[in-house]
Amino acid sequence: MPYYPPPSSGGATNLSYTAATRVIASDTGTDATLPLMSSGDAGLVPASGGGTTNFLRADGTFSAPTASATITTQDEGGTLSSSVTTLNFTGAGVTASGAGGTTTIDIPGGSGSGITYGQAIITSRSAYKN
Repeated sequence: MPYYPPPSSGGATNLSYTAATRVIASDTGTDATLPLMSSGDAGLVPASGGGTTNFLRADGTFSAPTASATITTQDEGGTLSSSVTTLNFTGAGVTASGAGGTTTIDIPGGSGSGITYGQAIITSRSAYKN
């Protein structure tokens, strides 16, 4: 933006601003239009349009945030859900590790012998006959 020094006569200058056009008008006839910001230039921030969710982007526009990723949970490779927002891993010995876009949760135990984590899997009622 060009620099306009004050009048050398030492007199006062009356200024007015019109928001719709971003013009600062002077009674001396030296007007200036203030630029809007952009990705390469500093300037005034444009009107947001209201609301509380929009954010100012580097290109000088306001935009609502968008979801950037989804989480899919799997059990032994089979999909359980593809709209997960929270994972909570609990229990003794539970560990999680990750590389790239995959996190692996390791839960030790469970040999497949019919008893897992202290709970009996009942396969036949005859086992409980008197």
